[in-house]
Amino acid sequence: MSEITFEQLNLENPLLQSLDNIKFKTPTPIQENVIPHLKESEDIIALAETGSGKTAAFIIPLINQILKEQDRDKKEIRYIVLSPTRELAQQTHEVCKSIGKSLGIHSSLLIGGENIQKQKESISKKPHFIIATPGRLKDLFQQKILNFKTIKGVVLDEADRLLDMGFKDEICFLLYQTPKERQLMMFSATGNHELSSIAYRFNAEPKQINLLSSNLVVDKIQHTVAQVGDNEKMPLLTYILKENTEAYALIFCNTKSETHVVATWLKKLNFPAEGISGDLAQNKRTKLLSDFRSKKTKILVCTDVAARGLDIKDVNLVINYDLPQDPSNYIHRIGRTGRAGTEGRAISFCGFYDCEYLDAIESVLKESVTKETLTNDMFIFDIGERPSLERKPGKIIDLEKSIKKKDNKRRPLENKKIGRRNSAQEKRKETHLPSIESRKRQVNATKLKDSKTMMNRDKDLKNKKTFSQRKLVITSTNLKDAESQAMLHFKIKNQSFLENTILEKGKRKYFGLIGPRKIKYEFKIKPLYKEIITEYLKGFFANSPFNVDFEVSKEGKKLIGQITGEDEALFSANDGELLSSLEYLLRKHLSKLINLEKAFTIQINTSDFINSHERRLEVLAQKLRDKAVKRKNSVITDTMSPSDRYIVHQFLNNDPRVSTSSIGKGHYKRVRINFEK
Repeated sequence: MSEITFEQLNLENPLLQSLDNIKFKTPTPIQENVIPHLKESEDIIALAETGSGKTAAFIIPLINQILKEQDRDKKEIRYIVLSPTRELAQQTHEVCKSIGKSLGIHSSLLIGGENIQKQKESISKKPHFIIATPGRLKDLFQQKILNFKTIKGVVLDEADRLLDMGFKDEICFLLYQTPKERQLMMFSATGNHELSSIAYRFNAEPKQINLLSSNLVVDKIQHTVAQVGDNEKMPLLTYILKENTEAYALIFCNTKSETHVVATWLKKLNFPAEGISGDLAQNKRTKLLSDFRSKKTKILVCTDVAARGLDIKDVNLVINYDLPQDPSNYIHRIGRTGRAGTEGRAISFCGFYDCEYLDAIESVLKESVTKETLTNDMFIFDIGERPSLERKPGKIIDLEKSIKKKDNKRRPLENKKIGRRNSAQEKRKETHLPSIESRKRQVNATKLKDSKTMMNRDKDLKNKKTFSQRKLVITSTNLKDAESQAMLHFKIKNQSFLENTILEKGKRKYFGLIGPRKIKYEFKIKPLYKEIITEYLKGFFANSPFNVDFEVSKEGKKLIGQITGEDEALFSANDGELLSSLEYLLRKHLSKLINLEKAFTIQINTSDFINSHERRLEVLAQKLRDKAVKRKNSVITDTMSPSDRYIVHQFLNNDPRVSTSSIGKGHYKRVRINFEK
């Protein structure tokens, strides 16, 4: 902990009094480092471990800025805080309320799953802070319920997770709507080069503060791995929880479905457990978290998304029922315990299908995780059958309970006299009533059938050779007005990019004979790859700090850009890291307008860096190979597409020192580079 106090950070006196009232005495290192910069309205990218106090690190100085303003009583929205999950947004909202309540500082919480009408009413009161998830905020903006003209700053909380969860488009859309001179603050628990790309794209020049420890796991956390068979996970979990009756525990699963299976199973075994995931209604999720914080529920089974960024004190046990597929999530998960200098315990179950993830985790940690010594006494197999659940919007149904409930409804009252006819009817009912096991099989068969249907449909889609362009249908009496709407929708400035087709001519306004006629137009973007990219780059560099020129050409299914000028060396640095980011942005921009063929590529070069995508992959493969040889151990790449994996495999194919293999499931996999001799 820091040795300085909040008084030494020169905060406003009313704010200091508020902090003292809620027992905030000494700033954490991230607060000590960040608050002076945010007080000066500087842009910032701050990296610090989970649980380091990042939320208060931006709430405190932003409230301080409001208190310093002469028009602080004026009702207008000043700051936006974007959170990746509803639970984290709720937590941030609570922090803001606890610090700002006595100061007249107000905030609105805008998240999905809650009453949108109440949120609209909250916005109408013009709070100082909007704390939101990206989807709900974008929705309310597009409904014109709010605007961002008065915004002085935007915070991306858990920015790495926002990007991981696919919110980049929503973030960029929202940032486009804010004033150019607004402050941009990004807080993250892991480094991500896309954060810098977004910052520069939106006219920010952020200060970099990195407090991430070289030791990724806190010293006070004892973390081990238990190598088990997949059917031994629940027996071992049952033993651990019975041996640790005072455990205040988080159990992590990789999927929402497994989360609820494990939680239901534990409840059947009389453990005080609940499962939380996005499949539950928001009010239910809020209640579950409240019960867990108050320790009504002592065991919470969850996914990474449900627990990311939550500050829950006193958790003394973390169990990874499934090993996380992303090594960074391992660090986040076990970081839920051992907080604020307390001791913590984390146990990870490594089943047959988890082994590939353990290599990646140890590679990131740069050390082996201690293996648990297991004995036969540590497995309790008398735990009943695995529950069968059905997922419905907002709730999870235990099929066994549901079937028993229906069966009980069919059963006649014991004291009721049954006539011969009724008795025969009951027998027919019993004859046709499927058993629980039969119903389970029916459910599984239906799932299998649906799965096969989806697979066949996906296969058909992959086999299609046509690439239809994005389309927009507008009904208007005036072609120019329709074109203006289309240009606004596609976010283009050049009308010549548009192509329109008349779908339907309506009747004229008066008696169907005279007056303007409503016409239904279908708009799409012409496949002018070179021209579209040229326009995008022109706007990009005009709003960036880079002093460069560029030229774009097209060769077959490849678009080639050449960057020259004073700052071109910046794009060549770190094996063309910025060039890679720029290529990604360009492809993303094109794909919004046109359905791109998979074979289409974009390559951006500088005069001293031949930036072929294939060459960069070869450079990466060479570095990882050298690393594997030096460590005499295997190393693993990030996830790659099949074409990228092919390049890595081919490049290392003839090197006798290493062998390669693809690991993981689905379209995107990792490449493991194994040291041979």
